[in-house]
Amino acid sequence: MAGAQDVALRRAQPGAVRGAGGLLARNLVRGVAQVVALDAQAAGQAAEHDAGHHAVAAAQPPVMGDGCCLGGGRHHRGHLAAGGRGPFVVGLHARSDPQPEGGGGSDGEGQLATHRAQCAIRPAVRVAAGAPAAPRRARMAAVPRALLLVVLVALAQLAAPGCGGGDDPARPPAPGRPELPFPPRAAEPAGAPAADARPAGRVVRVGDGPEGVAVDPRTGTVAVGLRDGRLALVDVRTGRARRFVRLPSAPRHVQLARPGGPFLVACEDADALAEVAVTGGVRVTRVGDGPHDAAALADGRIVVADEFGATATIVREGRVVARRQVDVQPGGVAALGDIAAIVSVRAYTVALLGARGRQGDSQNAGYGPSHAVADDDGRVYVTDTRGGGLSVFATRPRLRFVGRTALAGSPYGIAIDRRRGRLWVTLTARNALVELTIGDVPRRLATRATVRQPNTVAVDERSGRLVVASRTDGTLQLLAPSG
Repeated sequence: MAGAQDVALRRAQPGAVRGAGGLLARNLVRGVAQVVALDAQAAGQAAEHDAGHHAVAAAQPPVMGDGCCLGGGRHHRGHLAAGGRGPFVVGLHARSDPQPEGGGGSDGEGQLATHRAQCAIRPAVRVAAGAPAAPRRARMAAVPRALLLVVLVALAQLAAPGCGGGDDPARPPAPGRPELPFPPRAAEPAGAPAADARPAGRVVRVGDGPEGVAVDPRTGTVAVGLRDGRLALVDVRTGRARRFVRLPSAPRHVQLARPGGPFLVACEDADALAEVAVTGGVRVTRVGDGPHDAAALADGRIVVADEFGATATIVREGRVVARRQVDVQPGGVAALGDIAAIVSVRAYTVALLGARGRQGDSQNAGYGPSHAVADDDGRVYVTDTRGGGLSVFATRPRLRFVGRTALAGSPYGIAIDRRRGRLWVTLTARNALVELTIGDVPRRLATRATVRQPNTVAVDERSGRLVVASRTDGTLQLLAPSG
């Protein structure tokens, strides 16, 4: 039984433990069953001892399996760092402070208590041959204490408000909690229905399956990734294609390194990063397994999220200079000066990565986070695609959750206009684009009808023009600035 429970615990995600009540209940039931088994085992061992059999006990501290903590609330990580495309998942995360991890403080404390209980009910006691046996009363007393702890944790979880009440803007709303998959998997954009409203602005044909868009404000060039393995360079004012650039493979996401270029294109199937100049020149760098997104830092380094490698590859001037371990299946990347915020779409977390590696603890980012952007005040905005919301994290002096705005309709693509203080988020289930203010709790301002399946959006920060790509129709939607 212990082996089976260990496997289940390793496969559980931080978000899954918090959001999936059924999974938590199953773990508690397993815990109670194991306590009963330990009770019977202890009684049997005591009987053997009383009958004159060999003594086996030692006053050693319990050895917790696979990175579990020995109390004190110290954070630990049980990541399985391995290459390939298998189902690698992370272990449970415990925190030493009550700061909410994508939810309320009581919820974070409940998760920590749950973790301690799960550690307590599967101790592996070191045995020293020939050592005097521990008193039977002491051995038996530990079992009721563990059982009591399990019961208290269950009651605490029943009383806790889940991920928060809808009336508190600093906590994700509890109503309509999504069903979390098990084993955990990345959230995908919802399939869009046929458009029931005429898209705003102008719609132009660009090519097959556009996904991944970025705009260079200096030259007015839009880079659009196409399913056929090309990057279209388009005039942001007219929608006319200036040129097409052949890539190593079909791109996933596109970002602008800095005004004037180059564009950073993650070529997932080729395990490569393509740096594409606005004039069409290309530099290709081999990176990790399945690059999903890339962002340029202020010091010239480029951080590439290797989605199927659980790593971030650091590139400088076309050369790999480092590779860092991150939470499983990294997806969206956002630059904040000389550090990067990385969303791990299967671990349901966001974390900061600096020059020397991870900075502090990762934070729970919702029920199915996907992409992120950052503002000039050090805030990170993460679309929770499965959870239907936009979560906000501060990064100064450390990464912490500060607010959330509900966005029903599968929020997926996101762009930021720092000059005007605006956020733009696509809702793929509704063929809609939402305009919000930046801040700890973004305020919804307006909604516009879009082309079908609007997976990505970009903004020209010089003019305020918006570009939305339709994955289904092969079109670009060009929108005038709001207001």
